[in-house]
Amino acid sequence: MRILGLSDIHGRKGAVERLRELESNRFDALLVAGDIGNGLESAIAVMEILATFGCPVLYVFGNHDLDLPYDHRFADGCQHLHGGVIDIGGLAFAGYSGLPAHWGRNPIAAMARTEVERRHAGMLATLADLEAEQADALARLTSGYPDVSAGRSKAGGAVDAPAQSERSRSEAARLRDEARIRRPLQTFLADKAYAAYQRDAGAADLAALDRNRAELSALVAGRDPRNVVVVTHERQSDTGRDMPGIGLFLFGHRHGFAHTAYKGSRFVNVSALDRLETVMPAGSRAGPGFIRSLRRADFGSYVILERVGTEMVTATSRRLHADPEGWAPYRGIQMPFPMIPQGDP
Repeated sequence: MRILGLSDIHGRKGAVERLRELESNRFDALLVAGDIGNGLESAIAVMEILATFGCPVLYVFGNHDLDLPYDHRFADGCQHLHGGVIDIGGLAFAGYSGLPAHWGRNPIAAMARTEVERRHAGMLATLADLEAEQADALARLTSGYPDVSAGRSKAGGAVDAPAQSERSRSEAARLRDEARIRRPLQTFLADKAYAAYQRDAGAADLAALDRNRAELSALVAGRDPRNVVVVTHERQSDTGRDMPGIGLFLFGHRHGFAHTAYKGSRFVNVSALDRLETVMPAGSRAGPGFIRSLRRADFGSYVILERVGTEMVTATSRRLHADPEGWAPYRGIQMPFPMIPQGDP
């Protein structure tokens, strides 16, 4: 059985089109471990391309998919794994969408958040009022002070000393007024009532994780765990507690391929299809004009998994493009520098 695994696409249609160029229709299933798009429109475009592989496309949502409706019907053959089990070729595929970093529209997390908001309704109403009052006051403040460029000469020359002094006094007064306007909200956010809300919200997110895992565990109970594949956006930890012996955990989120085995389970990080990174000429050093030499390269990748019987034989990471020769990763500033040409992997 051949499986194509990918994640962290972030709506980058060009990366999916490149994947489509490289791989033919030779898979039994595609597994998408979240962060499909940046909004529904880009997610639809991504899924339409993936559907052309002519096999089931099984997916979960990640933190970038926070606004995607769970019941949306993408292209034919695309199936949301959340809350169900899908059997293909002797394997049972299951998973859940969302993660504590951002649950999006996860139903369990939504219920937990609603309960927290109910308990802190009075505090949240006061918070909303303070935020609205601050925004309104800041807008009035901006319109109430003169343009700081008003002192310049018509010819665009230097500002004369009296005008410069007046401008400095005006700017200092504006900053004092802005600090005064922001103070009530800052004081409120430092209060113990807001701290209690934050604690309860954090606890609710973790409780949602436990409940999602419990429901997932119940869905696959009674099946041979060696034939179960669990797909989530974030790596599952302490799986011996509620999902012992599961054959494969497939995930993304933390960019970078990894394939490990622990207590009879395999863990495969299939991310990230969208991975544009800054590079510098190999051997170069920072100096005058150095930033002008920086470029971007595409390090996007996906994973091909092959299985025979109850054993996952291989999990191979493949790049969308060849590594750029003569260039080295640059860990500093990340900006949309010009792309460098890259060949086939």
